[in-house]
Amino acid sequence: MRIGLTFGKEHRVAILTALGGLLVTLIATLSERLFEPGYGAWPLIMVSLAPIVVGIGLSRLNWVVRLAVQGVVAVGGVVVVLSRHEANLPGDLLGSVRRGASAVFGTRWPVPSYARAVGFIAILTVVAAVAAVELAISGRFTTAVLLPSTVLLATMSLATAEAGPPPPRLLVLFTLGGLAVLRLASLTNSDLPHHAKGSPETVERRSVLTMAIVGMTAVSVGVVPALLSGATSNDDRWDPRRQIQDDELIEDEISPLSRLDVWQTQDPPAEMFRTSHPDVGRWRVATMTRFDGRSWMPPADYQLAGTRIAEADERADEPETIDVVWGNLDVRWLPTIDRTLSIDRRVKVDAQAGGFLVARVPAPQENYQLVVQSQELLVEVLKGAPASVATPSLVEGVELPPSIIALANSIAENEETDYGRATALADFLRSGYQIDRGSPGGHTVAQLSLFLETTKSGRDEQFVAAYGLLASSIGLPVRLAVGFRTTEAPDGGTVAMSDQAESWPEVEFRGIGWVPIEVVPEEREESTGSGERPVNQAPLEEERSPPTTQAAPPTTVQTEAPASLASGATGAVPNGALKAGIGFGALLVALAGYVIVVLRLKTGRRRRRQAAADPEVRATGAFRSSIDTLIDLGGRAPAVKTDQELAAGGAGVLRRGSESLTGLATLSTRAVYDAPEPDETMGDEAWRNQTGFEADARASVTRWRWWRSRLSLRSLRRGLPGD
Repeated sequence: MRIGLTFGKEHRVAILTALGGLLVTLIATLSERLFEPGYGAWPLIMVSLAPIVVGIGLSRLNWVVRLAVQGVVAVGGVVVVLSRHEANLPGDLLGSVRRGASAVFGTRWPVPSYARAVGFIAILTVVAAVAAVELAISGRFTTAVLLPSTVLLATMSLATAEAGPPPPRLLVLFTLGGLAVLRLASLTNSDLPHHAKGSPETVERRSVLTMAIVGMTAVSVGVVPALLSGATSNDDRWDPRRQIQDDELIEDEISPLSRLDVWQTQDPPAEMFRTSHPDVGRWRVATMTRFDGRSWMPPADYQLAGTRIAEADERADEPETIDVVWGNLDVRWLPTIDRTLSIDRRVKVDAQAGGFLVARVPAPQENYQLVVQSQELLVEVLKGAPASVATPSLVEGVELPPSIIALANSIAENEETDYGRATALADFLRSGYQIDRGSPGGHTVAQLSLFLETTKSGRDEQFVAAYGLLASSIGLPVRLAVGFRTTEAPDGGTVAMSDQAESWPEVEFRGIGWVPIEVVPEEREESTGSGERPVNQAPLEEERSPPTTQAAPPTTVQTEAPASLASGATGAVPNGALKAGIGFGALLVALAGYVIVVLRLKTGRRRRRQAAADPEVRATGAFRSSIDTLIDLGGRAPAVKTDQELAAGGAGVLRRGSESLTGLATLSTRAVYDAPEPDETMGDEAWRNQTGFEADARASVTRWRWWRSRLSLRSLRRGLPGD
C-alpha cells in the first residue's frame, strides 16, 4: 500500500506553496482578537488566499511577471478590505503604509477598526502570503517558507498581548503545519534523501512514520504549555503599547486635585454639565495615579481608544445609555459614571480606564453619549476579595518620610484582609482628623506630613492625598478621583454644579475593579440612585447576600423524607455523596501535588544557585533568588532594568528589606563587572544578605500574603527551574 508522498517535484512544490500560504491564513484569524467587536476577519482570510491561487496557477511563468501579478492582486485585496471599513481611497491606502503601525501599536487595545489600522494588518498579511508562496515556488529557499508566517505570528502576538497568548489549537495547527512544510521542503530538490536506504516504498513509509512520531511529540509537548499559558498574568507579557509616551498629556497644567478649591468657591456656582441620568450620583472627571512630591498627577499612559472601552459584566446591572451636555467645565476630561462600556467619540484612555481625555475642551452645549453599567458593591464580597497588584505611585526619585510609612503600617498591622487595611486607613482619617476649609491649599510632601503629624486638620484635597500616600505605603493599588456629585435638574435629569466638586480615593480589588473609599469626615447626602457610593457608607448592605443566578426555591412545602429512605434500604452511601467524596479527594490530591511541585521547583532552584562552584554564579544567584521573591509578592522585574534599578523598585512592594536588596544588587554587579575575579567570600556574603532579605520581606507582609507568594508561579514563569 502506497502512502502517497512519492510525488513528482512539481506536485511537491504545489503542496508546499499551498501549505506556506495556508499557515499565513491561519495566523490571519488572530486579527479578530486585535480589533474591537464588530470586526470580521473573513475578508482578510479570503484576500490572503488569493496569492496561493495566483502562485500555483502562474508557477511556470517568469518570477518577475508572476511577482508583478501578485503585487496587483495584493493591492486589490487590501483595497477590498479597506472598502469594508469606510475608507477614503487612495488616502487611507497610503496612510496604512505610512502610519498604519502607529495606528495599531499606538492605540489602546482592543484597537478601533479604523481604516488605517485595518489596512496595515491587511498589507502585512498579504505581503507575508506572497512571500511564503514565492519562496516555495523558487525551489532554492524552500526552508524559509515558514519565515513569513512566523514573523506574522510574532507581530500578531505583540499586537494582541493584552488578549493573552495565541489559542492553543492555533499553536498546535501551526506546529503540525510547520513540520509538514519542513519535510516537503527537504524533498523538493531530490526524490529521496541521500542517506535513505531501501526501496522508495520503504523509505516513504519510514518518512511518514517519522513525521507521525515527531508530530505527536510536538503536540504532546506543545499542548500542555499552550494550555497553561492562559494563566500567565498580562503584566508579565511584553506589550509595545506600554513603551509609547503620549506627547499630548497635560503635564504643565495644575493637578485636578488642586482644582477643587477653585470649583467649590465659584460665586455664583456655575453649571459644569448636565445629564439625562434620572438618579443623582457621583461623576468622575479625572483620576491621578502618580505623586511627584508636589502634587498628584494623571496617569502617563493615555492612549488612543475607539468607542468601546470595556466589555459588559454579566454580574452587574443592565447597561444604560446616558446623554451628557457640556457646561462651564474647563478641563479636557469627559465626566463619566459607574463602569463605562463605550463612548460615542474618539478619546484617549489610560490603562485603568479612569479618565477620558479629548484633544480640546468641549464648547458649552456640546454633548456626548455614554453607555454605562452600575454594579452594587457588597461589603461581604469585598471582604473576601484580595487587592490587585499595585503599581508604584511615587515618581522615580521621590521618597516618603519614614514617619508616614510607619504610620500607615501601624494603622493596618492588625488587619488580615486587604479590604480591612483599606477601610482602616479611611476610618483613621475620618475619626481622628477634622475638616478646616480655611487651611492653606496644596498637598506637597511637607504639607501632608504636617497634616498627618501635627495639625490633623485640612481641606478635602489633603485628606484624599494623604490617604493615597498611606495606601501606597502598604502596597494597596490606589488612585485618586476628582469629580462632581449631581443633583436633580428642574427640567429632568441631573445637573453638576461647581460647588458640588468632590474628590475621593479608589482601591482596586481583584475581580471587582476600582472601589471608591470615603475619607473626608463630613456628612454628605446619600445617593439613592445608581451612582457610585462609598463602600463604608453602606451599613445596610452588610447583611445582604451577593446576587445569585440559582433558581428560586419552590413555593410548595415538601416533607423531608426519612434518612433510611433517602440513603436506600441497605444503608449504602448515596451515589451523590460518593461522587462528591471522590471529587473532593481528587481536588485535595491535585492541590497537594501543586504545592509539592511548586515548592520543590523553587527550593531546588535556590539550592542549585547556592551550591554553584563559581563564586560569580553564587553571588548573582543570591540576587536572582531575592528578585524571584519580590516578583512572587507582586513586584515587576523588566529585563531591561539593571540590578540597582530592580532593587530600587523593591521599595514600592515591601515595607522592609529594600536596604538588603540594594546590597545584594551591588554584590551581583561587582561579581559580574569588577576586574578581580570574585572569591568564595563574596558568594557567602551574598547569601547571608539574601537570607536577611527573606526575613525582612516575610516580616513586612501579612502571613497570608507571604504563603500565597510561596505558591505563586510568577517567578517560575520567568525562567526554567534549573536556571
